[in-house]
Amino acid sequence: MSDASLLRRLAAITLRKFFNFLGWAGVMFIIYGVVSHGTGSVWEPLERWVNPASALFTLVGVILTAASVYFYSPQSHPPELFSTFVSAPVTIAGGLLTIGWLFWTGTIPPVVVNGFALLGIAGGLFRIQRNPGES
Repeated sequence: MSDASLLRRLAAITLRKFFNFLGWAGVMFIIYGVVSHGTGSVWEPLERWVNPASALFTLVGVILTAASVYFYSPQSHPPELFSTFVSAPVTIAGGLLTIGWLFWTGTIPPVVVNGFALLGIAGGLFRIQRNPGES
């Protein structure tokens, strides 16, 4: 394997790890937003950075998604089994429940909305980048 192909593979793996980070950050923001809103209490050390961090990560994800047009490949990349059987169904169900929550109460914490945006962005990023483990 040449140095250039090794570096491309390392970059692809690093990007996928970052996409995972964005998705898991989304999950954590959703959990924190639901718990803090449901209990009416916030954790002060976390509250100082949770809204700016969720907004920042969402914007970074949007920028990466937009920048992906420069790395277009006509090859379709199939979803991973985890996405098909775990993350997509859970995200869809959670999104539908959150829409119900919005209609019921008239409001959703911004950190929850950013969390769902991060999940959607991370999922989209996974679909546009080839898995380095694929043949």
